[in-house]
Amino acid sequence: MPREAGKWLEDILVEGSDALEFLEGKSLENYVADKGLRAMVERKLFVVGEAVTQLRNQFPEVAKDLPDTREIVGFRNLLAHGYFALDHRRVFDIAVSSLPVLLGKVRVMLEAHP
Repeated sequence: MPREAGKWLEDILVEGSDALEFLEGKSLENYVADKGLRAMVERKLFVVGEAVTQLRNQFPEVAKDLPDTREIVGFRNLLAHGYFALDHRRVFDIAVSSLPVLLGKVRVMLEAHP
């Protein structure tokens, strides 16, 4: 049975919020130096990207309201397939700068798609 749009939105919110929680109080230097932290954040961002991918594929009318879906899906693909090309500074920047914007939008969207 296919999932509802709200379930994909919840995945984005929960996994993205976890990534931000892991990074709370951490600097870029802390992030780069801690491979466990990097692995946790990368995994959470991967799941966010996968949820966005599925939302785009199954519910394009809902996904159109998310910001930067093409970039999010592309970043998910980089996390999945291009590990050795991964720039830890870019991952950190995306998590602390772009992720809060995405999560804010998702919170609003969940009101319409519980």
